[in-house]
Amino acid sequence: MFPFVCVVLLNISQNGVLGLNDANDLVLSSSEQDALSQFKTSPLMEQLPEEYMKTDFYLIHSNWNIDAAETMLEKSLQWRIDNKISQIKEEDWEDMKAQFPLTIIGRDKESRPVMEMDIGNWTAEPGKSERVDRYMVWILEQLVHHILLAQEETGSNVTRSVVIADAENLGFRQHLCSACISTLRRWNSVMEANYPGFYDEIIIIKAPTLIRLASKLISPFLSAETRRIIKKLSSGCMDGIFG
Repeated sequence: MFPFVCVVLLNISQNGVLGLNDANDLVLSSSEQDALSQFKTSPLMEQLPEEYMKTDFYLIHSNWNIDAAETMLEKSLQWRIDNKISQIKEEDWEDMKAQFPLTIIGRDKESRPVMEMDIGNWTAEPGKSERVDRYMVWILEQLVHHILLAQEETGSNVTRSVVIADAENLGFRQHLCSACISTLRRWNSVMEANYPGFYDEIIIIKAPTLIRLASKLISPFLSAETRRIIKKLSSGCMDGIFG
């Protein structure tokens, strides 16, 4: 699996598919620069416990509306408190890792962390929806952690990650059941509300024809931005499946 993914990453990086430099996030209009300056000096910034929450993605996600961005952050901060998110990294997730295998396989040429998710072999046991939901938050926390780590270790403007989803063994009953779709809906809701903009590409590889049905089931609850970043790799070509 690892050599195959490395070849995929090399090819798509050379072809520019992953080539959006995070420095593009710094190309702002004068009005956007003013909004960002006001946002960065907001008293709310001193209340934020996590470095990732101080990024400009919340402002971008709110269409440069400072009040909307601050409201989003306040809700996210309360969500972290209510759900004790800061404790997640200390919890034991070995059982979930076995059921939902994933690996940080390295960084692409722009120093973005790359996570491989073996979604075709993900399995969920009945009656564990709350634990699965919390594990999905742990995954998001891991991605953000590795983005900040890449910034620290490379000194570059790394603000996003890349996710590769191996869908080779995707099955209808195992992965597209109503409970499975509900889990994906909740995960996406948490991602868009609390971790906006931290993903440059979500790339689906080895996708079976069933992926078309999956897209129809999942697409309605994805934002336009999330649909845009999800791609399918097929025969060396990148095709949008949610666009």
